[in-house]
Amino acid sequence: MAGVGMKYMVAAPVQSHTDGNPITYGEGFEVGPSVAADITFNTNDNPDMGDDVVIDNDNGISGYSGSIENNFIEEAVAAKLYGWPLDSQSNEYAITSAASPEHGFGYIKDCLDRGVRKFRAFWFLKAKFQLGSYANARTKPNGSVDWQHDTSNITGIGAVVDSTGDAHYVIPKTFTTFAAAQAWLQEKANL
Repeated sequence: MAGVGMKYMVAAPVQSHTDGNPITYGEGFEVGPSVAADITFNTNDNPDMGDDVVIDNDNGISGYSGSIENNFIEEAVAAKLYGWPLDSQSNEYAITSAASPEHGFGYIKDCLDRGVRKFRAFWFLKAKFQLGSYANARTKPNGSVDWQHDTSNITGIGAVVDSTGDAHYVIPKTFTTFAAAQAWLQEKANL
């Protein structure tokens, strides 16, 4: 199944979570028009040797990191993602040194499977967003547009959400319609 596009990025703040229990999310929101998501999973590679051969190997996922790119992220949305405070007197957001809050987030990958269109939705259970190229700007060289987008760096956090003791990172689910994928993400993100 080949990816041919992406749509509909959403996020929701983590309200509460204790190991072994499901995550409770606050009210979700749309992040902004999606351009790209580049997520890389970190995997263990720790072979246990015996008699000069590999007997076992701890090769599970230990986290993920990456970046997202959006056409534009409104200040109020950026404030939610990055934890920016709103000054009550000036009604302006300030970029500060405060740590960003934890969020669940997701998006829809538009796919083709042997000519049949499908929509794979991803819900990442817990992550922290860090400010990327939010303030970059360039002039318009020779009258041509050099498109610039807002980016965020992401650090994934494992969440133990059941009695297995295993950290969960992402839930992928494939749908035959965009509307079904969107409804699933809206439910995950409390939209």
